[in-house]
Amino acid sequence: ACSAAVPAEISEGSYGHPELCARPCIFAASGSCTKGALCGYCHMPHVGPARELSKNQKSRLRELHTQEAASVIFPAICDRVKTIDGSRKCVRAADRLARACGFAHSAAVAAPIGCWALRAALRGTGIRHMVTLLRRAVANPSPDFDAAAEDLLALLLRTWSRRFGRADGRVPVTG
Repeated sequence: ACSAAVPAEISEGSYGHPELCARPCIFAASGSCTKGALCGYCHMPHVGPARELSKNQKSRLRELHTQEAASVIFPAICDRVKTIDGSRKCVRAADRLARACGFAHSAAVAAPIGCWALRAALRGTGIRHMVTLLRRAVANPSPDFDAAAEDLLALLLRTWSRRFGRADGRVPVTG
């Protein structure tokens, strides 16, 4: 009787659900998504409200300089990496991402005052979305940033695949 909750075909955006998937497809719930398996959005059921930042939180994030934004976003990414797969390989991939965006998370970089709500909201978002937010916060992201982000997400997706029997290793950085 669970078959109604799980779609017949999993879309490309669904891989890694719920941590690594894309945002929910607004058409999938009603069965009207015309893209089917090729849809870049998640077709799996999401519990609770959409995992997005509010307009005010997005605006606050845009106001921050790269290092300030990274000091808010990157600790949430590290926490999520440790939750999904705390292996040395994944932690090194997260460190490579930090270096690629010029963030020295081992140094004491203080988060800007008044970002507690933003940090709390990030705890409710998926890691893929956090990486996308970090990419947007980095002024002129280098190809090394994109490669580091792809590597980190691919490693985490492999962990997810081992746990849940999915063999697909593709994960786009932006959604």
